[in-house]
Amino acid sequence: MATRPPPPVRPVSLALRKPAKGAHLTSSQKGEAIALWKSGTVTLEDLSKRFNKTVGTLSRLFTKAGAVKGSDAAQMAAKAAAAVEARLLGDVEVHAQRVAAVKEQHFKMTDGLAKLAWSEIVRARQASLDIAGLKDLMQTLKLAGDVIGGARKELWVVLGIEEFDNEKEFESLPELTVRELTQSEVGELAEQADIDEMGASMVPEMPAE
Repeated sequence: MATRPPPPVRPVSLALRKPAKGAHLTSSQKGEAIALWKSGTVTLEDLSKRFNKTVGTLSRLFTKAGAVKGSDAAQMAAKAAAAVEARLLGDVEVHAQRVAAVKEQHFKMTDGLAKLAWSEIVRARQASLDIAGLKDLMQTLKLAGDVIGGARKELWVVLGIEEFDNEKEFESLPELTVRELTQSEVGELAEQADIDEMGASMVPEMPAE
């Protein structure tokens, strides 16, 4: 015997069905209709199509419930505005925290490079070494400063920091200038690096070996 093909499968519609003509609205549907009417965003014709009821039926429902069109419009607008404001304030707070964190992080990195450079100058003077011999170290610190500066510029653009605080004091970080020192400049550095009470306090303590 020939095998009969299976009957075609009818697609199931997931769309919400309107109430049947003549059927009573449920309590949930009545509440929805009243809320929409009080919001002032729909007409009786809109609700008639949505709930499959006549305009007269819906009008009587609203009259019985004491629902006035648009009576909740101001309240709903206020709630929407409050929600938007809360979201905006939250975004501003998060952005401010990120800006502060980036500024603090880059200040510490740049400050650390400057202190490291100065401490090496002081140590060289303390050991009676030629300060001009620190050129390689200063070149390395300059490279590190360039990397930090490049990262800082990218973050400044992403976070819009200059627009955020309308200030220019963070427009650029201090940079280490590396070049050949003149004899006069070497002498000035040597004088500045003399170990006195103030100078000694700037030299980090080295752990004992």
